[in-house]
Amino acid sequence: MNLLAFCFLTAALIMNFIKKPRPSDESDWHLPKKVYPSLFGISVHDGATMLMYTFLRNGATYLQSLAFTKFQTFISCTTACIHCLFHGR
Repeated sequence: MNLLAFCFLTAALIMNFIKKPRPSDESDWHLPKKVYPSLFGISVHDGATMLMYTFLRNGATYLQSLAFTKFQTFISCTTACIHCLFHGR
């Protein structure tokens, strides 16, 4: 698990130095479907930093990126809580 965390943090550092596209001005921003598998992979590890960078690299504004990342964390924690309640662990 430490190796996986190290790999994700290294990738986040590299992505920080790569030029980011400008956020789109349109209020109805959509995430491309080709990004969904990478979002799932990042979410399984709970890599909030990588998740934010992924949204930013795909044209989201900073506030949209922050909101989607916080929402994903909320859903993940709620699901874990429900799972623990029903399974008694």
